[in-house]
Amino acid sequence: MEWRIYDGDDFVTVIYRPQSSVKSSVKSSVKSVDKSVDKTSEDVFNILKTNPRITLDQVAKAIGLSVRGVEQAVKRLRIAKRIKKVGGTKLGHWEVLQ
Repeated sequence: MEWRIYDGDDFVTVIYRPQSSVKSSVKSSVKSVDKSVDKTSEDVFNILKTNPRITLDQVAKAIGLSVRGVEQAVKRLRIAKRIKKVGGTKLGHWEVLQ
């Protein structure tokens, strides 16, 4: 793999990196992200199961994540058809399907 860093018109830095080390580092980081994503989704799922009327802000505070992180976990759970939102924003609740 080769990266070229241009600094103005006269200077070029070329960095070479063996292909195998790039692939292995990417694979290991993807595996660790998948594990944390699964844990996050399961944590959100368990909270919604115990309290279906909880807000995403309250879920985020309970598990120590950002609201955006909880929204992404909820999106993954919806795609997997494990949860469903019933009703509106203020009076709605979460229905746990599995």
